[in-house]
Amino acid sequence: MIVVSNTTPIISLSSIGKVDLLEQIFGKIIIPKAVYNEIKQKYSYGFDDIDKSFLRLKKFQNQNT
Repeated sequence: MIVVSNTTPIISLSSIGKVDLLEQIFGKIIIPKAVYNEIKQKYSYGFDDIDKSFLRLKKFQNQNT
């Protein structure tokens, strides 16, 4: 199963110190570059957790149709 995450679960779980639950439930998780950039914009919840090894950064192309 491929899992792609937005910022909400990462920031929410990081705020209670449980971001590792994502790895326990899903294993590897893909995060779009935009999600990474949004979390890294300011030092807050998720700032350090976004660099965990189970979160895999991927650049997606805009596919407007």
